Amino acid sequence: MEQRQLVSQKIVPNSRILWWSGVKLIPELIDQVRPQWAIATNPIDLQLAEGLRKREIVVLSSAEAGAIRWTPKKGLEPLSGDNFIDR
Repeated sequence: MEQRQLVSQKIVPNSRILWWSGVKLIPELIDQVRPQWAIATNPIDLQLAEGLRKREIVVLSSAEAGAIRWTPKKGLEPLSGDNFIDR
């Protein structure tokens, strides 16, 4: 199902975490999900990462970080601590 169909049918719930392949996202989908964190399983386009960051969404890539962990104090972060896309 395409992103526009998902948005128009309003079947995508709000979620604190958006985990996706890393493909380009339409702004309406991001508005509907309203994530705090976005985790891409592949490298992410820097322009897309910038757009997410402007919405105050932390952007991570498991392809670049290798492993991502959750901590009570910091939430989600790369295991190494050096692989945030949105620096």
